[in-house]
Amino acid sequence: MNNFHMLNVSGAASLAIHAMLLLELNKGRPVSARAIAARLNVSHAHLAKVLQRLSRARLVSSSRGPKGGFMASKQAKDISLLEIYNLMDGDLLSLSAGCLLGRPRCKSKRCVVSDFIEDMAKNVKAFLAETRLSDLAESWK
Repeated sequence: MNNFHMLNVSGAASLAIHAMLLLELNKGRPVSARAIAARLNVSHAHLAKVLQRLSRARLVSSSRGPKGGFMASKQAKDISLLEIYNLMDGDLLSLSAGCLLGRPRCKSKRCVVSDFIEDMAKNVKAFLAETRLSDLAESWK
């Protein structure tokens, strides 16, 4: 059962959450994209695209220059993991997202376990909505 996926979190969404956490842990100090990429051991180009989306959504701001970099634009207590997830991967409960278990859609009108999957998706969505970036930062300390 290696293909079992309760929740598909893209690399971009995971990277966005990690980058936002790193910025929170460096609160008040700009962090360069290169420093974030090095710390997270990811491609600078991929990170730059993620930071651009976060910036357009006004979750981060950037400043140029030798002491420039990225900083969170909102307080961590005001940012839910769901907000970051939705920005990068779209609505968790969207019908166009496919099966939450990562399977192809059933051929019948209704999946045999659709009620179970729908309840599970709602629970995951509620958890992400309730979990704040500040919660992750607190657990890191």
